[in-house]
Amino acid sequence: MKIIHLADTHLGHSDYSKYDENGRNQREVDFEEAFKQAIDYALESRPEMILHSGDLFDKVRPSNRTIAFAIGQIVKLSKAEIPFLVISGNHDNPKLKETGSVLKLFEHIPNVYPIYKGRYEWRDLEFHGNGDEEKLRVHTIPQCISQDAFSEGLESAIKNRGEGYNILVVHAGVKGIEVFSTGEHDELIMPTGYFKEFDYVALGHYHDYTEVEENAYYPGSSEYLSFNEADKEKAIIEIEFKKDGIKYNKIPLSPRSMIDFSIRCDNLTREEIVGKMEEIISSVDINEKIIRIKLLDIYRHIYNEIDRKSIKEEAEKEFGAFYFKIEHKFKEEEETGGVGAMKIGSLTKEWEEFISKVSTEKMKGMEKKRLKDLGLRYIEDVMEGEEE
Repeated sequence: MKIIHLADTHLGHSDYSKYDENGRNQREVDFEEAFKQAIDYALESRPEMILHSGDLFDKVRPSNRTIAFAIGQIVKLSKAEIPFLVISGNHDNPKLKETGSVLKLFEHIPNVYPIYKGRYEWRDLEFHGNGDEEKLRVHTIPQCISQDAFSEGLESAIKNRGEGYNILVVHAGVKGIEVFSTGEHDELIMPTGYFKEFDYVALGHYHDYTEVEENAYYPGSSEYLSFNEADKEKAIIEIEFKKDGIKYNKIPLSPRSMIDFSIRCDNLTREEIVGKMEEIISSVDINEKIIRIKLLDIYRHIYNEIDRKSIKEEAEKEFGAFYFKIEHKFKEEEETGGVGAMKIGSLTKEWEEFISKVSTEKMKGMEKKRLKDLGLRYIEDVMEGEEE
């Protein structure tokens, strides 16, 4: 028996104000292409089942175009008689019951199992391969209203183990010897002690491909959502259940590349810093890639002397970077201890400090992390506009 595990495809995600010839945000198209790669691989490799561990969509209310694309890809699996099970994640799960889940649209597609009602559910399946009958019970816990509800779901899953293989599908962070978390306020947490109760734990939510334990994996997101993921390989997981054990295969995807560079600047002149940036731009293949250069410990007066607009234009127009940005961390922010202008720091730092102090009760259902990211993006757009 062979199963494919993917997660965090975030269909509908858009960024960078870059558009294709049809006027669509290019990053939105990129995320669709990554999902299509996973579906195409499944159609070719013919697994017994596909498990999606949440955040199929980036938003609770994706556009009609995004929904149509997702349905089109999933119908391909349905027609090929490859079962597709998907649970809701924290991004595409509505905060209010009356809003309704977009995953409900998949309920009437044959061989598709959308799980979105905020409670533990299971599905029993049987597969006949090589003359053998194999039974599978898939335990699912979608995004829940609270950690308590999620914990109750875990206990129910353990008590409800079935014949044959038992697989748990969840969208949650993990806390054990190591911690795998995004820090979002609606994040659910699964203790590692539960892993031993299942033959495989299909995790979603953490965006890096990670083997948490021998039988528990995050496939990670199928595309890059932040520079924290830069240089990490994107993949899906193929699990083969054999009589002599379980084999895990990492199947790489080919998303748009994201590369992160750092330059320590405290002992460099303006000319030396510019020279290092231009060396990166000219010596590394940045064509059609998303690029960031971080200027660490740079003095404020030197940073203000750098023609950042010209460097960005050189990277994007002459060397073909899809998107290029320069970020900085001023040396004074570390060294200044008194009260004054230097202590205030950058706008981004001020915004991060402000939003961290806002009570979640005042957010009126809005996720703090999303509001923080939205504010940072607006600040970035304004600062880039000033440079232009």
